Amino acid sequence: MLDPTFGVGGVVLFNRVGVLDERAEAVIDRGAGGMFVVGHGWTGTLGELFRGILLVRLNVDGTVNPSCGGPSGAFFRPRFPDDPFRSALADLVVTDATFDGSGILVTGYAHFGTMRRHLFVARFLGADCAIDTGFGPDGSGVTFVSVPTSHVWGGAVSTESGGARRIVVAGTIAAFDVTPGVRRGIFAGEMNIFLFGATGAHEIGMTVPIERGEGWHEEATAIARGRTGAFVIGGNSYRVRTAGDVHRMRVARLSLVGAPTVFAAPTVDLPSSSDEFLSDLFVDSAGIVHAVGSARE
Repeated sequence: MLDPTFGVGGVVLFNRVGVLDERAEAVIDRGAGGMFVVGHGWTGTLGELFRGILLVRLNVDGTVNPSCGGPSGAFFRPRFPDDPFRSALADLVVTDATFDGSGILVTGYAHFGTMRRHLFVARFLGADCAIDTGFGPDGSGVTFVSVPTSHVWGGAVSTESGGARRIVVAGTIAAFDVTPGVRRGIFAGEMNIFLFGATGAHEIGMTVPIERGEGWHEEATAIARGRTGAFVIGGNSYRVRTAGDVHRMRVARLSLVGAPTVFAAPTVDLPSSSDEFLSDLFVDSAGIVHAVGSARE
């Protein structure tokens, strides 16, 4: 049942002037402080449409809190470092966001010049949703990760507990082929863990793949930190069968003692369904992993 004290009949509709086709991808609950809604929207530049990060803060009753970028929220599209001439034209897609104690971490992927995906992590200040100029290699507030000739993107973001609080992104590296007459698009994906320092520096050598099982293509979509500090990531595994492709949920438990170590990565197979898709997961106080998704019979 919808909460009638929130918005109008339990629903809030929001539109930022000048931003088209807005899409929410993450909600960060701040208790009595309301919530942050993070996603992306389209805006026009030089006759073209590009996506940027959109952040809105709502009070507990669903009204907009103007402390986050004003009454229309905050909209941000960072420069992409490889081409200064078109540096304002990066196209960003948000997949997840989290609160790290004082700021908002956002991940997803960027397009720039080509259709190849580049993973990004951005940080915004929790007080006013301004970009954190102390984050990223050049003070832009954003760190990009590229893999030559491949797609790479972030699916979910979290942080370590205590200490330096490194940033942990569950993402995917996949092949991409644009040769005429050859299979096009994204395929042969592999779930990976990406580690970043607290200021956004990508820790080279700390990108650890989770080897594909029976799936010919896998994508990471979720991450959760357990009560012992160990992480669990989840995603989807695609298998080719003579009767047609099949989709299965896959979950891996990790150790982050120095570097990630995969403990297990089983594929979840529900016998009564033909396809399963994992969208999110969490770990309860007893350490049990709960996966949320959908199934097709």
